[in-house]
Amino acid sequence: MNRPLYIWSAFAVCLALVLGAMGWVSLTVLRLDEESAHARRQLALEENMRLALWRMDSKLATLVGYENARPYYVYRSFYPAERAYKRMSGKIKADEILIPSPLLEGKDSRIVLHFQFKRGGGMTSPQVPTGEMRDLATDGYVTKKSIVSFKRRLNELKELLDTRRLLATLPRPVDSRGPALVAGLGDRQRAEQTEQNKQAQQLNQLANSNADLQWRGTVQAQKAVSSQEWQARNMAINQMSNVGVVHNNPKAARAGRVIQAGMKALWIGEFLIMARRVLVGDTEYVQGAWLNWRAIKKDLLAGIVDLLPSAELRRLDEPDVQDTSRLAGLPVRLVPGPLPDGSSGLSPIQISMIIAWCCVLLAALAVAGLLRGAVSLSERRGAFVSAVTHELRTPLTTFRMYTEMLLEGMVTDEEKRTRYLETLQSESERLDHLVRNVLAYSRLERGSEGARLEKQSLGTLLEGVES
Repeated sequence: MNRPLYIWSAFAVCLALVLGAMGWVSLTVLRLDEESAHARRQLALEENMRLALWRMDSKLATLVGYENARPYYVYRSFYPAERAYKRMSGKIKADEILIPSPLLEGKDSRIVLHFQFKRGGGMTSPQVPTGEMRDLATDGYVTKKSIVSFKRRLNELKELLDTRRLLATLPRPVDSRGPALVAGLGDRQRAEQTEQNKQAQQLNQLANSNADLQWRGTVQAQKAVSSQEWQARNMAINQMSNVGVVHNNPKAARAGRVIQAGMKALWIGEFLIMARRVLVGDTEYVQGAWLNWRAIKKDLLAGIVDLLPSAELRRLDEPDVQDTSRLAGLPVRLVPGPLPDGSSGLSPIQISMIIAWCCVLLAALAVAGLLRGAVSLSERRGAFVSAVTHELRTPLTTFRMYTEMLLEGMVTDEEKRTRYLETLQSESERLDHLVRNVLAYSRLERGSEGARLEKQSLGTLLEGVES
């Protein structure tokens, strides 16, 4: 304890080691906590994405269902009511009763324009009647202003739409009750469908063989679940869009079969088109709708704002079969935006680490205080021993000198001998008082000194202090 510098140096080295170890442990624990929190946010994001995709595809299912359920003849502004599928696409006679097409008014804000064309023919729209049909349309059904507006859209579509690319992309109608009347799906569509089915089987096997709770928290499990969800959504949409519809009236066999392929949504340039091929007898038509992507996008995002407030929808020109964030009803993918933080304060681990650091710092301060007290006590004890030694040396020196003088007979005068003896007695009393003080201090250190109360006047106390 007589070398405070060494003591404080050893304390500093030990404290540095402890703080270094605590720092490394803290960083490791906080990193693991952050990774765990990120994983939880990612899992929550995956769940929100799956729910959001279901919501959006459910909304789109109504649009796809309505468009697929429309008979082929409603793509004319008016059609004869009494034919009942008997050459509905034929020329209208003067004495026939005409019914306006449900597409004539174009009330659906999600659709910019309905259109129809055949190979080598011009493009028409049920919302843009011509000739006598125009006069009939303006006579109580639609306004001239509405027709002019739809005609402007039709002209824009004619000018910018790549009909060859559209024809090359659409699947051909197939009769589900017999052999295909025309070529079936192209090689590319068949390859995509085969790849999707293969991946679905692999993911289902993976999910069935790893169904325990630990595995379900992994990224592979989330991918498998997302893929299964997409397969389910795609199946629901396909039930309304990818199944051909055959209209056949046995009493009018001369009209031949009418085969409608399912609606398919695709991007053609800047246009989002939902179109299908329709085979009427030996004539093939392309019927479809120019979709209002801005309105659809706004409506879809409004339905998932509670799940993904920063989400975006982006077009997919080349859909990736492994991308489970794409919609089944439209060639677009969901971009969820930044990961939601979801933290409302410090995590339990962070609070625990703060408490641990406070305890370590308090312990370090306590040890430093104890060391300081011990060093100070050691210094005071050294000073006390030095003072006591000095106080003892003075009477002992006097004792030695006077006793030698008295023993050797150097003092012959009786008066001096008496004075020397009185000095020796005074020094012995002083030495006894000093020894008593040391013993009392020792008892105080051990805590064995009992309390002793005495009544004393102030004057006596001051006299004792002065002496």
